[in-house]
Amino acid sequence: MLLLGGITLHCCPAFLTIAAVSRDLIQKDWKLDEPSESKSHWNMSLFKEFGFLVIGFNICLVMALIPTVNFFLVDMSKTKGFELKTGAFFLTVAGMASVAGRAITVAVTVFTGGSKILPTGVLYLATGTFMSIVPFAKTYASMVSAVLLYNIPFGAQSVLFPSAIYEVAGNHRYTSAVGYTGLIGGVAAWISGPIGGEVYSFF
Repeated sequence: MLLLGGITLHCCPAFLTIAAVSRDLIQKDWKLDEPSESKSHWNMSLFKEFGFLVIGFNICLVMALIPTVNFFLVDMSKTKGFELKTGAFFLTVAGMASVAGRAITVAVTVFTGGSKILPTGVLYLATGTFMSIVPFAKTYASMVSAVLLYNIPFGAQSVLFPSAIYEVAGNHRYTSAVGYTGLIGGVAAWISGPIGGEVYSFF
């Protein structure tokens, strides 16, 4: 319950803040560009676009998998023969790697331009690929490497995600896109813990 509460309290204010700021910015843009056109903040036409559906699916998949793996990373480490403190250290490494991935991406994007959709897709692919190494990691060095490898691109994609959403949704549908993807990711993260727990208990 504490984990679910933490996710809820973390995600809801963040996405509400993003949506509020985006709404205000876009309203100003509408007044400048198209003052006579009325638009909805919840534009369902996004679900007709393949690009948005792909991003939504990836958000759902990533947010369902990454929290589940990190929730049970300590227990997983214990089953591999590591001490409890070592498992907690692996979880710390995961958090630091995610922050490092964000910082590296911010530093790189300052000097680069172009579309962010392809890099975001590559980072999603890298996250899933490197995560698949974790079950086969048996030594201390291999576990640290695996945790680093899947959390760095996970953190990096979260920085590029808003730009990728903007490219797909456009200026006037950005608020809707942020709201929908936030809802998709939040629900996936919220249910990932209980589902992962059930799977863990079953096996």
